[in-house]
Amino acid sequence: KDITKLLEECGFFVMPYSDRKKVIDDIHEGLKYDVAVIDRSLEFSFSCYSGEDIMEESKNCNPHVKIICTTGYDDFPREADKVLIKPFDYDTLVNSIEDCLVSKSDKDIVQEGKKKSPWAQVYEW
Repeated sequence: KDITKLLEECGFFVMPYSDRKKVIDDIHEGLKYDVAVIDRSLEFSFSCYSGEDIMEESKNCNPHVKIICTTGYDDFPREADKVLIKPFDYDTLVNSIEDCLVSKSDKDIVQEGKKKSPWAQVYEW
């Protein structure tokens, strides 16, 4: 199974992106989400944005978003609230998302063991 289906089975609303420009456009148009999982290694290329650009724009437009950065590097972006060093397992990702949701000040995020808030996942195909 792919990661999107696995996370949806855990009760998360998942918005996967493979188009970096589209995610930036959606962020600028007011897309709101609670947690973003962003691969730091998304590299800048012609008319595209890097993973760090997406993290920065996410925080600028939605300051309360929690960002989980996935990376194989040992220098971490300042915008990241959590960093997962590759390789990591599925349980580590799910636990990190749940920790971010619980740490938000909005008390309605986790209610009776059900995850209520959407989050966006950004990754390179």
